[in-house]
Amino acid sequence: MEATELTIDPTNVRVHGVTSKQALQTSLRDLGAGRSILVDREGVAVAGNGILEQAQALGMQVQVVETDGGELIAVRRTDLATDDPRRVALALADNQLGQLSTWDEERVAAARRDLDADLLTATALPADLPDLGDDGDLGDTPPAGAGKYRFALGAYAIDIDAETYQRIIGGIPNFGDARVVAAELKRRIGL
Repeated sequence: MEATELTIDPTNVRVHGVTSKQALQTSLRDLGAGRSILVDREGVAVAGNGILEQAQALGMQVQVVETDGGELIAVRRTDLATDDPRRVALALADNQLGQLSTWDEERVAAARRDLDADLLTATALPADLPDLGDDGDLGDTPPAGAGKYRFALGAYAIDIDAETYQRIIGGIPNFGDARVVAAELKRRIGL
């Protein structure tokens, strides 16, 4: 089956910017597919929209495994051995790529309104998603008159002084993109 026979979910709650799309495509091209995506019975993506979009761009083939959700589907890569460096690269990419996309908070809020309490609990979403700043811009200096600056990274928050702020922020490329800043700060402070 061609990847183009499947459909991207028009209400997907994840946003994949240019960096995310490029990283997904590079990973697929250089390392191959590492995990499955999920589609509903009509072939619309439930999970893995970003991967599906990039697989379509690359003209990849898709093997559909039908299930009612009562079993876990394991993808066995017959070309990877435990000591293969590509296996390590694939594991790192798999864990990093999801952090390059962001939430579409309006779509998340709309989806939450449509779910009953039991289904909402099953999503494991926090009560509120972290806010990385207005319009995704963290600015380049602490607010005027502020002795401390607060970074909220998911469940973590730290208060730092202006000097530490400049030391941490210094050298982060694409500073105005909150996703890039959050990912780099997580890496630098070990979250």
